[in-house]
Amino acid sequence: VGEAANLYINPANEAQPGIWETSGRIASDYKLTGTGAGTYASIYPHYNTGGPQAYFAYCDPLQFRVENGIIGVLLAGAAFVVYLVTAIIGLVKMRDKFMRRILIGTFVGTLAVLTHSLIDFDLYVPATAFVLVVLAAVTVVLARDRTSRRTEEDFVF
Repeated sequence: VGEAANLYINPANEAQPGIWETSGRIASDYKLTGTGAGTYASIYPHYNTGGPQAYFAYCDPLQFRVENGIIGVLLAGAAFVVYLVTAIIGLVKMRDKFMRRILIGTFVGTLAVLTHSLIDFDLYVPATAFVLVVLAAVTVVLARDRTSRRTEEDFVF
């Protein structure tokens, strides 16, 4: 069983601390603007000191920081804060219990994908990025929906 289990171990998981350290050195050299979107695999070999070649940082926020610099991180952070505020205000003001539950589900789903991206490169997989965008969009649409802020008794049939 031990040998069979080793077949399923990702060797990149053991190399992640070294990859993260190298990524930190790259980020410190390209502080303001980063290396450019999509350039991680091209810049990494210039900083690699004998470890495995990495095409991804196995940490989306770190790779985003390397590629987009402080400016990109601040812009993405501002967008995330707006998203959080919108979702929380929507949760507080929503009176329709069913729609509130859907809003909670999409909000938590978004946070789950973002949390998992801390240890993997989920957002560089198009299907996962698409799911994140759909969940975030549904969250914002529900949070800003004014009809869901009323109860059924508010409507005259």
